[in-house]
This record gives sequence, structure tokens and C-alpha cells, in this order.
Amino acid sequence: MAAGTRRHLPDSLLPRGKVMNCSDICIDVPDYDEGNVFYREAFHIARKSYRCCECHDPIEIGMTYQYTAGKSEGKLWTMKTCAVCCDIRRALICGSWVFGELWDEIYDYIFPAWEKFSPIDCIAKIESLRARSVILTKYSEWQHSKFLKKR
Repeated sequence: MAAGTRRHLPDSLLPRGKVMNCSDICIDVPDYDEGNVFYREAFHIARKSYRCCECHDPIEIGMTYQYTAGKSEGKLWTMKTCAVCCDIRRALICGSWVFGELWDEIYDYIFPAWEKFSPIDCIAKIESLRARSVILTKYSEWQHSKFLKKR
């Protein structure tokens, strides 16, 4: 899958000392050259264990997940995304994305912006309490690891 640029405003254009609006910075990977020949998504309840394509955590039997199938660049593909990653992706994506890169994009672009401003606007867009808890925990771990690297 192709890589692309991310929509992100230069620091000079972001408001200083204000709460960041989540639309000021979000994840957007430009469409592929060919695009998808077809794309279908649906939510299912797992009848067997799967692995989330974003966080790689298990999707256990009975859990809700997003099943996505498509064809692009001449290849058929399927992806399974846990409900938590799906909720986070829905809140932080402002355009298109590449499956499997959600957390890399968050660590590289979203968390640094949250460090400069407040994450409150983005957190408010995340619907489930579980997804809010997961991203706040990962943000806290990211901050801690950054602190340890400075030492």
C-alpha cells in the first residue's frame, strides 16, 4: 500500500496558547493512484479469534469488529479492525488512510500535536469510553518513554 503525505498545519499556523481544534491536525493519506475497484465494510460479531490490523490485539469470540474487503492495485484484500481502533480512526481521520498504520500515524503526528496543545477536543470526538481510555493510556506511555529518552 502506498504511503503519502499527512494533512498537518505547520506550527506557525497553529494557534498559540489555545486549545487545539481536532480539525487542525488529523490523519489524511492521499488516495492511491488507482483507488479501490470496490470497497465494502460491515460490523460483525467474531465467531472465532482474529487479530486487529491496527493494534494487533486479539479480537476475541463475541467481540464486535469491522470487517473490510476491497480490491486495489489488482489485488483482493480483507482487514479486520477491533471496535476500539475503529472508533479512534473515525475520530482522527480526516480523509483516507492506510490499514495497519493508524498507531504509527498517531505516534508520529497526533501525539506531538497534543503535547503542544490540549488533546481535549480530539478525545471528545472519540465515542466509546474504552477507546478514550486506550488512547489516553498510550499517550501517557508515549510521554513517559519520551521523558526516559531525555534522561
